[in-house]
Amino acid sequence: MIVVHLILIVGITALVVGGVISKLWLIAAVVLALDLFVWTEAKFRKNRAKNSKKKARKTAQASAISTENLVLPQEDAPSLPHVDETFFMSGTQFEQYVAGVYAALGYKVKIVGGSGDQGIDVIATKCFRKIGIQAKCYFKPVSNKAVMEAAAGKKYYHLSRAVVVTNSIFTNSAIALAKKCGVRLIDKRALSQMVKKIHERT
Repeated sequence: MIVVHLILIVGITALVVGGVISKLWLIAAVVLALDLFVWTEAKFRKNRAKNSKKKARKTAQASAISTENLVLPQEDAPSLPHVDETFFMSGTQFEQYVAGVYAALGYKVKIVGGSGDQGIDVIATKCFRKIGIQAKCYFKPVSNKAVMEAAAGKKYYHLSRAVVVTNSIFTNSAIALAKKCGVRLIDKRALSQMVKKIHERT
């Protein structure tokens, strides 16, 4: 702003003194002042947009963190849309969806998904039986990596059983490994049947 003030002072001086050269100086000063104003305004808008993005990112992170260790009792189970609608969900939203399915089936569920979840996104408990669930919101077939992570999570959390739930299908290698490791696989078709039974009850 100091530079702009100096330019304006030079311009006013030129106007008072008069003369062709002085008037040219005045025009140049005004143009430069306007350019500086436009540049400053653009920079301000850019910084404001950048700060807005940072604020939105922090809000999203806080929302994701708030779902960690979330306990969802049966009576608070959310309404469940058709499985086809889960393709538009984020990973965190799909974890909540799967938690809602198990909550509606009478389980007390705890969402532990996020960084450092040790291969388990949801823990469902009923009659002292704990099931560890890994939720995979995929368009492509789920590989055996998910099975390995679920099996490791079962040991880590001392669970009765490990399950991998997806809105897609599983690869042949994932199915073969699951049989060896004792991990239950629930694909789109099986998940749809679970949701259908819940809807029939209500």
